[in-house]
Parts: sequence; structure tokens; C-alpha cells
Amino acid sequence: MRMQLRAGRLTDPKAIRLLFGLCWAAYFTTYLGRLNYTACLVEITAAEGWTKGEAGLIATGFFAAYGLGQLVNGFAGDRFSPRIMVALGLGASGLVNLAFPLLQDPMLATAAWCANGFVQSMVWSPLVRLFAEWLPAENRLRACADLNSTVPLGTLAAYGMSAGLVFLGNWKLDFFFSGACLLVMTAVWLKGLGRLEQRLAPAPEPSLAHREKEPERRVSLWALCVASAMPLCCAALVVQGMLKDGVTTWIPTFMEEQFHLPAAAAILSTTVVPLINLSGVYLASWVDRHLCKNELRSSLLLFGAGAAALALLAVFSGHSAVLAMLLLALTTTFMMGVNTLLVSMLPSYYVRYGVCSSASGILNASAYVGCALSSYGSGAVAELWGW
Repeated sequence: MRMQLRAGRLTDPKAIRLLFGLCWAAYFTTYLGRLNYTACLVEITAAEGWTKGEAGLIATGFFAAYGLGQLVNGFAGDRFSPRIMVALGLGASGLVNLAFPLLQDPMLATAAWCANGFVQSMVWSPLVRLFAEWLPAENRLRACADLNSTVPLGTLAAYGMSAGLVFLGNWKLDFFFSGACLLVMTAVWLKGLGRLEQRLAPAPEPSLAHREKEPERRVSLWALCVASAMPLCCAALVVQGMLKDGVTTWIPTFMEEQFHLPAAAAILSTTVVPLINLSGVYLASWVDRHLCKNELRSSLLLFGAGAAALALLAVFSGHSAVLAMLLLALTTTFMMGVNTLLVSMLPSYYVRYGVCSSASGILNASAYVGCALSSYGSGAVAELWGW
């Protein structure tokens, strides 16, 4: 198998659309095998007798392993073929999903879901690198932003599918179905990307005048991170992760216990969140292009809007299930916008230094540190002191 990415550009509009379609479908499918656990959390704890702490530890293990994997696989994504890395991530995640329902011990389940987190982290950064190196500059930023639509739509699909299967009375079917989808997507990915490699046109060489104006310099990744204020972005993404995926983990349990909804209804009610979250992708793009014209200033504005929604939630959440769900959805929508700006768009600035995948991995890892903290912390706090 080819271990390096073939150099070149896609110039045919059909090939460009096919590349985006393959990348979109691959990342969308990962959500089926990622959020099925959190979507079925209420039913799993009831059926298996696990405590909130044990159940929360499994979700935290996933996020921690995913965050660590983003660092490791982000660096690997600049050195190995995205075609192979994505296929390994999809295929291995499919196998873990097929095995997970057979594990009754919470510690074994935690280990398996940690493994799932690590292999799923092999997907995102290589996709960003593919866009950076194969797409023309005029298509690149739009593709990175549109790829983020997989997050709310994948969440919607995962929660909707889980609600249906839990309603039928068997949460294990959810994992078997997700595993099968991931394995099918692995085969589609390998075949589709192999065809696209044959349609690459040679990348244009920089002109002599351009080379003389900007002589090649070697810059270490860490010096580049400090010079570009990446530590500030990483800190922001830790908070963003706590307010998006970490909170989403516990929304079905919160709705069931706070408003006494049946388990299937609590899961189904959560599907409103990704529907509203989808607007966050395009809200972020609009704010960045028309208001702030800077990813950091745009993120600051969205953090302020999220803070306002949380303040209203603190005051009014006990009065209405609909109002509580709406405010949670608004908060996670603004955080979806921050994720779009800092994880999807920002890494494209590192293309010229050859560390696009590494930068993407560092930023995405920071978000999942927040997810891990919030997934366990929210469950533990709720168990000790209530919602």
C-alpha cells in the first residue's frame, strides 16, 4: 500500500465534488460509531446496572483517548497517506463497535471505548490535509467549513437511530448496525480515493519571482505554534469542548431525570440539538466574513453569545423542558461555530509549512480535553449534588 500522499491537484469539478463527498461521508459515519454510546447512556445504565460514575468514565475514556490520538495521529497525518490512515480508523472503529455489546464488565467496556476513541482520531486530520493539498485554494476554506456540517448531522443521525432502536427494546443493535456501517464505509473509501488518485493533475510549481520574494525557511512546529498564538486557541477549545460534546453527553439523562421523560423520549428530544447546531457552522462563516473578518474575534463574539444562553439556562431551566432544551441547543450551536472557526478553518494557514495535519491534531485534541473533563465531571457532580 502507498504510505505517502500522492502530490497533485484536482482540477475537474466532478472530482472535487467526489473528494468532498467521500470525506463528508467518512466523517459522518464516524459519528454513528462514536455517539451511539452517549445516545444509549440512559438505557445502558438501566440494563447493565452501571453507576453514573462508571458510565461517565467510559465516555471520558473515549474523549481522553480521542484527544491523545489527535496529537499522535495529527503528526502521523503529515507523514503517512491519508487514504490508509482513514481506512484504518474506520475499519478498526467498526470492529470495536461490533464487540462492545458483548462486554458486560464496565472496565472492559471502558478499555474498548478508549480504543475506539484512539482509532477514530485517525480520521479528521488526514481529511483536512487532503483538502489542503488536493483542492485548489478557492475551494479549500469552503470545503473545510462545509465538512463541519457532519458534526450536527452525524449527531442527529446517531441520536435518531439510537432512539428508534432503544424504542424497539435493544440498545445492542445500535452498536452492531454502527459497526457494519463503518466497515462498509471503509471499503467505499479505499475504492473511491484510489480512483481520485488517478485523476490528480501535477501541482503548479511556484514562480521564480515568488521563490525569490519568499525564500524557503525551516520553522519548527512548536515555534510556529507560539508565534501564531495557538496556545490561546487551545485554551479556548478546551472550554468549547466542555460546552459542546461534554454537555451533550448528559443531555438525555438530564432531560429524563429533571423532567421525568421516558428514556426513548429523552434521547429523541436531544435530536433537536444537532438540528439547531447545523446553523452554527454557517453562522460562524457569516460572522467571520461579514462582521469580524478574523477567526479569533469571531470566536470571542460566539463565546459571549454562549455565555448569555447559559445565564438564561441557570435562571429558567427548571420551568420548562422545551425552554431548557432550546437554551442548551443555542449554547452548543455557538460552540459549534467556535469549533468551525478554530478546528476547521485555522489549520489551513499552516499548509505552506507542511504541518496542516499536525496543527489540526493539536487544536482538535484541545477540544477533547474539555470533552473528557465535562463528560466525567458533569456525571459525578450530578450524582453528588443533583443537576
